[in-house]
Amino acid sequence: MQSKFKVIFFIVYAILYVKLLIDVLTLKPLFTSIPLHMLFLIYLLFIALNNYKNRNTTFFLLFINTTQLVSGSFFKKTTFYKLYITKEQ
Repeated sequence: MQSKFKVIFFIVYAILYVKLLIDVLTLKPLFTSIPLHMLFLIYLLFIALNNYKNRNTTFFLLFINTTQLVSGSFFKKTTFYKLYITKEQ
């Protein structure tokens, strides 16, 4: 039963990761909402903490990678808003 949950979380993780990666690489972070960022981090944190018992550092490296991706997306989002507001005025 526990392995089925892991598979489901990995599938959701892969979908969200690809979505965030595409948004960041295409410079369109406005299509990704803040709740989606938070949901993504919560899913990955759950997977990382679930595998902490096995002392598997791969999940923590993935979590760090994901945190950097999400923070990069937030940075691009706020920068885009600032540029958009200054262009409007």
